[in-house]
Amino acid sequence: MQDKKAERRKAARKTESVAAELYLESSVFKAQTVDVSEEGVRLELNKPIRFHIRVRIGDKLVSRKAEIAWSEEAAQKDGLTYGFKYVE
Repeated sequence: MQDKKAERRKAARKTESVAAELYLESSVFKAQTVDVSEEGVRLELNKPIRFHIRVRIGDKLVSRKAEIAWSEEAAQKDGLTYGFKYVE
């Protein structure tokens, strides 16, 4: 059975582990609750939350705007893994 993430990928990937920086301007986002529990809340927004991502791979600096495409619990305790889609 194929990995679900692999099925969503449109571009070739390579495993790379380097430090990255995420920037989110001080903004207020209007949202509507979808469901609420004591452990969290699911929100619906009228537009994606965009980040500015900077990653240095070797001597190349990649600096792009991106939005969250997916998230899941990370292998490490209490962490999350996010997939970002470059935009613009």
